[in-house]
Amino acid sequence: GVPTPDGSETDAAVYLSLAEMDSFTEEIEPFSNWLARRVLQGQQFVVPQNAETVFPPHIAFL
Repeated sequence: GVPTPDGSETDAAVYLSLAEMDSFTEEIEPFSNWLARRVLQGQQFVVPQNAETVFPPHIAFL
């Protein structure tokens, strides 16, 4: 799909490659930067399911 800013928390939305992220001149929010880089570098993993999660109904996370 087409990335769309929500107008309140996000004023811009784009898809970037690692090379584009490296050359991006604006600051990227640190957690988003870390997470996007891990995913694009194939370093993501799923945390094992846990029925006692603090985020029900989600039982696993990236």
